[in-house]
Amino acid sequence: MPATRRLQFIVPGLLGPVPDPQTLAALAPDCRALARLLARAQTLHDGLPGGEAAVCAAFGLAGPPWPVAAAARAGEADEAAVGARWWLRADPVHMRIDTSRARLFAGYALDLQAQEARQLIEALNVHFEADGLHFEAPAPDRWYLGLDAAPGIDTYAPTEVVGRNVDAFMPSGKDARIWRSRINEAQMLMHDAPINAERQRAGALPANSVWLWGGGQAPLPREAPAEVLADDPLTRGLARLAVDGSEPRRSSLPTNAASWEPRPGTSLAVEWGLRDPLLHGDPEAWIERLQRLETDWLVPLIERLRAGEYDELLIDPADGRRFRVTRRALGRFWRRVRPWTEWLGEEM
Repeated sequence: MPATRRLQFIVPGLLGPVPDPQTLAALAPDCRALARLLARAQTLHDGLPGGEAAVCAAFGLAGPPWPVAAAARAGEADEAAVGARWWLRADPVHMRIDTSRARLFAGYALDLQAQEARQLIEALNVHFEADGLHFEAPAPDRWYLGLDAAPGIDTYAPTEVVGRNVDAFMPSGKDARIWRSRINEAQMLMHDAPINAERQRAGALPANSVWLWGGGQAPLPREAPAEVLADDPLTRGLARLAVDGSEPRRSSLPTNAASWEPRPGTSLAVEWGLRDPLLHGDPEAWIERLQRLETDWLVPLIERLRAGEYDELLIDPADGRRFRVTRRALGRFWRRVRPWTEWLGEEM
């Protein structure tokens, strides 16, 4: 019997989180393919909230915590060796101080350029050389710290903090005082950096702090999809780290599903483009990307599933729900196709 051809499609931000679903529903486009898939699907409640968690679980990892930093560092374009070191993400962020709180804005809001990142990284590395810290920036909005031992702190992903008061989300744990002090030093250094003065004059948010998160050592995924279609470093890094001869075939996410060639086993596709606009309060960008997903992926996926070119589609919006659709399920005409916005959620 031939192996099942399955596509697991992780799309964080597809169905939220949305603080006010009714208001967004009034602006949302008529995505008929998405509505049909959700109406015909078997809804599973075995998923994990959070895109990073969903991707790690697809490789058989257990958490939290999720070793995002180490896996993502392995998946960056330079494919650096991560070894047995303990890795932290130390991403550039903008910290806005209001009258009674500090709010965080992450990479999507900054749009930091490569040369700007290099200048800030150089300044940080000079300042923290005596502490043995060396920052790496393989991408302008993704910075890393490689450490010889666990830092002794508990952290939060920026997706949990964006737009909120950061006071409750600062590093905690036995070495929290040391790392909070280092964050304060980084803030003072970055606040005075010439490149941030230039950004402010140009009307851009300054990158005035770093956000530590995702700590851990490189995981050893002992199960993996047969194929990985992704551009993000976390997914590609986990595919690279897969052991016991299970490293899957890796390629970039195609521009559309029509160019995807179904293979025996599970293909994993990951599309991150919808999450950041929602978290940063940019519904127009979210709608534009959703319409592109509908046209380029969901419409042809329905056509190819109906034609029997593959056997199963599993849509994971990384909010705890997963939607399983088969060729037979597409024919359940008695299931009324309701507006897809009825599935929008307020939380991840």
